[in-house]
Amino acid sequence: MKRFYSRLARKEETRSRRQIFIYGGLSVIFLICLVIFGIPLLTKLAFVFSSKQNSSVTENSLPLSAPVLNSVPQATNSASISFSGMSSDKTQVEIFLNNALYTTVPVNNGSFQAQNIQLNEGNNTFYSQAINSSGGKSQPSDTLNILLKTTLPTLIIDKPADNSQFSGSNQRNLSISGKTDPDCTISLNDHLAIMGKDGNFSYTFTLNEGDNALKIVATDQAGNQTEKDLTINYSSN
Repeated sequence: MKRFYSRLARKEETRSRRQIFIYGGLSVIFLICLVIFGIPLLTKLAFVFSSKQNSSVTENSLPLSAPVLNSVPQATNSASISFSGMSSDKTQVEIFLNNALYTTVPVNNGSFQAQNIQLNEGNNTFYSQAINSSGGKSQPSDTLNILLKTTLPTLIIDKPADNSQFSGSNQRNLSISGKTDPDCTISLNDHLAIMGKDGNFSYTFTLNEGDNALKIVATDQAGNQTEKDLTINYSSN
């Protein structure tokens, strides 16, 4: 009986040693894998996380450059305009109209566009600011000015009167004169007339035999036009 228990005890001892050996071997293998693969992986993850944090801090802490607005016409007769510009990536651009925030637009590949900006009659001023994700803002951009003018220009024809008649060689060269607004140009049958600073204009037109159709057009800086048509009859006899 004692011999049986002794044999059983030896078997249990052998089994325990075998389990200890297996578990010990697995622990050693785990530690080796941890050293070879785990620590470098953890180090790499820590480096990536730290780089992202540093990159975010760097991007948001650097001073932003002011946006650059592309040029716009000095005057227009359209109540709405669109314009574009350039700014830093990963920012948005705030558009200010007459010193009030009008809209905010995104920046794509270094450029932005603001569309359908509604103008006020008269002079309008624009500027912009870049803003990043943390709320940091750039200095204001340069200011642009644009005049909205929808009224038609004045056009007065002093001479000749419509349906006038002229004859003889000494009346063939017709002197046409009148007045318009100082910021306008005058064309007569698509030829520019001589303009004075006060808006007075003059043009000499060589008449042809019979009826001569004259179209006089005043155009202001915003593109508004006023037209007047004259018919002048000429006879060489």
